[in-house]
Amino acid sequence: MFAFEAELLVVLIAINYEWKYEWCQIWLESDLSYVVQLPSSRSEQVLWRVRQAWQQCIYHISQMEFQVSHICREGNQVMEDLSKHALWLEINARWFSTLFFCSMLVGNDYMGHESFRFS
Repeated sequence: MFAFEAELLVVLIAINYEWKYEWCQIWLESDLSYVVQLPSSRSEQVLWRVRQAWQQCIYHISQMEFQVSHICREGNQVMEDLSKHALWLEINARWFSTLFFCSMLVGNDYMGHESFRFS
């Protein structure tokens, strides 16, 4: 699976979850321009195997206050850390507090600290 496929599937799952729990204000951030462009344009140019789920997703976001924006990969270190630990995290789990391995990153994010990587 390619990165854009994985991220698109995460977007589909997240929006369906938000719809189920009646959250109406959503702000999606992604470091992939394809994933940012797709919901903004309401395009139906998606992988065939997710087309029906995508059409349902388009309907859901049309009923919400929905924003989408591009973010540099370095700008979302919490998500990057979660994806590194994805193999041992339970997919359907809900957490009511910050996971131990990303608590410092969440704190930095909350305080508005910027983070960059230089090689």
